[in-house]
Amino acid sequence: MKKLTEKITQFIENFKNVHAEARKIGFAGIMNLLWKDLFVGRSLFQWLYLIVLSSVPLILEFTQNTESHDWMSLLASWTGIVCVILVAEGRASNYLFGAINSAIYLVLAMNSVTDATNGVGQLLMTRLYREQWIFWIATNLFSIYLWWGENIHIQGMYWVYTLNSLVGWYQWTKAVRKEA
Repeated sequence: MKKLTEKITQFIENFKNVHAEARKIGFAGIMNLLWKDLFVGRSLFQWLYLIVLSSVPLILEFTQNTESHDWMSLLASWTGIVCVILVAEGRASNYLFGAINSAIYLVLAMNSVTDATNGVGQLLMTRLYREQWIFWIATNLFSIYLWWGENIHIQGMYWVYTLNSLVGWYQWTKAVRKEA
């Protein structure tokens, strides 16, 4: 219990520090940092990877023969895909897309078996463990099964997540071997 209290205290302190820094640089400064994180230093391959994979939900939405569009699922899928790609690239802007995705997805999917694998993956990601990708792959595969035949956007999002998790596992493994 003492460790949990220490972690909560540290989280609150870190949050206060982030808030204080954000107030110092202001809204325009935050937008400038976001712009740089999203657009500066991106290779041609990274641009193509981002554009191709993040277009999957749009392709799924507009190639279906339906009279109405599922805008909420489309936005959840698109923000989630952009988030995981930014995570694999090590870009801090992933948190913005992840927060939007989590809020929308919470409304769409309340509870599932993937909560446990998702939670472990998140803890491992926070600690920068390469093994996080194993839990993300498991979460994604379970989620594909759970959404099969229910919602094409969310299912498509998890196919892209799976691909990105495999790429993340490969990149992090390569980086670990390079440092060793």
